[in-house]
Amino acid sequence: RMDAKVFGYALGQFSLGFGERKVSSSTMTRCRDTAREIKLEMIPWENPGFALSGILGDESPYFGRVSERMALANKGNYRDALNEYFRMGHQQGFNDLAEATDKLEKYIWASYSRIDLPLHVMVTHDINVGCFLAGQGVIKQFDESTWPHYLDAAVGFLDRYGRVRYGYMRYYENKCYPFDC
Repeated sequence: RMDAKVFGYALGQFSLGFGERKVSSSTMTRCRDTAREIKLEMIPWENPGFALSGILGDESPYFGRVSERMALANKGNYRDALNEYFRMGHQQGFNDLAEATDKLEKYIWASYSRIDLPLHVMVTHDINVGCFLAGQGVIKQFDESTWPHYLDAAVGFLDRYGRVRYGYMRYYENKCYPFDC
């Protein structure tokens, strides 16, 4: 909770003078708790409420059948199986990587307006962050040191030419790569 508060405060300071700022979250408890703390610190004068979205959680476009994902996890070497999914675009228990990434990207940008909503924080699970980064070609393969940790983020923004850019923000290491932050 303290990390989420610090992160929320930093986002609040970064976004002073922005128009509307928004927080959305997966419906899962840990994500809701994180989103609440971020919102309270980011915009302390506003209602601490935030939007809930299934696509950021159990309704993730990446997820196929739960039973197939569980069977894959029970085989062991789950990260290797995910890296195969990221390389090949297909894996047991998951939907097509390119199609799922397109669907999540459309959801992300549907609420964005350069004028009205310059900052939208979406709190989700590590697997969604990893899949999105791989689907966008930001990270090609993950290992223990590069897998998303708490408050790490996939970051999307419009550059000064109006092009969509993506990158990976490592909160716990205070690193940004492979884009210009």
